[in-house]
Amino acid sequence: ALRRTRVGPFSVESAVTLPEADSDQGVNAFLVSLDDAVTASFPLIEVDEATSDLVLHGIPLSQADATAGGWTGTDQVCALMCQGRSLGLFQLRDDKLRSLVVFA
Repeated sequence: ALRRTRVGPFSVESAVTLPEADSDQGVNAFLVSLDDAVTASFPLIEVDEATSDLVLHGIPLSQADATAGGWTGTDQVCALMCQGRSLGLFQLRDDKLRSLVVFA
């Protein structure tokens, strides 16, 4: 029988059993935050607050701004972060990084 031992960066060693989740700490003690999941799963581009405001209002990110934030140009999908907060997932289309999904 097949057994899943990993989903992306998350391994079976970091999983919890249902009895553990029903402990005094409750299930919330075992949840992975959106920011932590995004950081572990996608290449990151760090942007400043002004750029954050633009992309959260639908303005695509230029390749120059993406490169300044750490983008290498080789990733199909990357995550934008501003001060440790996940903004969304972005993809290169028509020479700009455009949002696939925005979290804020």
